[in-house]
Formats: sequence, structure tokens, C-alpha cells
Amino acid sequence: MSDATVILGPDAGYEALDARAAAEGFVRAASQMRLHERARAVQWERAGARVSYIEDHLRGVRYLYGEAGAVARIADGFERVTREALEADASGGEVRAALAALQGLCVLDGSSPGPVLAARLEALSRHDELAVRRAVLRMMAFGAGRAMLDVVKRAARVEVDATLRAQWRALAKAIGDAN
Repeated sequence: MSDATVILGPDAGYEALDARAAAEGFVRAASQMRLHERARAVQWERAGARVSYIEDHLRGVRYLYGEAGAVARIADGFERVTREALEADASGGEVRAALAALQGLCVLDGSSPGPVLAARLEALSRHDELAVRRAVLRMMAFGAGRAMLDVVKRAARVEVDATLRAQWRALAKAIGDAN
């Protein structure tokens, strides 16, 4: 059995997904309420298959993760956001749309960023707007930074905002750079 991750579109609300999971014979095995620093999460199980629903308000991404066939059954009929659509938005000129798409790519790629994600994170880590650089730092902290330590170290050296520079340094230290 292989695992799959599906980024959900706006029509895939929790209640509808929960009803679909129940209709497919899944039972709710665990749940976590949304807190300030934690995403809402639900885990459904059925005969050895497990699917997690994550409503990550920190990244602005909702997704299903788990055994590929089970994910497909629960997500069937709901809008999904494809990697291709995320990569197109991430590569576009509108920064806010690019950041939102990069959040989805971070979920899909985890700590192994693909070429589009890596290139855009690196480019946006040098952006003129402080808010954009902060968003990139958060994305890097969610996993991509481990694979992109050179970008994290560069940002820790050259960031002009003292607070953000300290955060880049803390991230570099946390992921293995002793300097």
C-alpha cells in the first residue's frame, strides 16, 4: 500500500468529507481541534486503511493524507488542487497567489522540495517585502529548510530585519548548522 496526499479545493468542507468517510465505512479514530498553533485534524480508519484530514490554518491548506486508495475514495467528487495548478500559481507574477500555492507544494513535497518549490522559495527569500520573507521562513521551518540549508544560512547572514535575521539563524541552528 502506498500513501497519497491530496490538496483539497474550497468545496471540500470538513462536514462533507466526514460524511463521505462514514459512507465509505470509515470511523473517526482521532481528532484534534484547531488551536492557535495547531491545525484541525481528524483521522479515519477502516480495515487497515488510515486517512488523515488536516485543515492547516497556519499554511492555509486543507488536505487528505493516507493510504492512496482510501484517500481516493474519500476525496472522490470533491475538487482537488493539482500539483500542476500549484506550480503554475507559484511561478506566476502575483506574490500572494504564489505564496498560497507554495504552501500547498510544501505539503506535497515535505522536506524534499521539487524544483519549482525550491526555486521559488529561494527567490522569495530575497523579496523586498518583509512579510513575504517571513512567509518563506515559515515554509522553510515546516520542512523545506532542511533540504535547503544553504538558502537558510544565506538568509541568516544577509537579512536586514534584525528579528527575522535572528529567526533565520535559529532555523539554521535547529536544522543542523552550528554556526
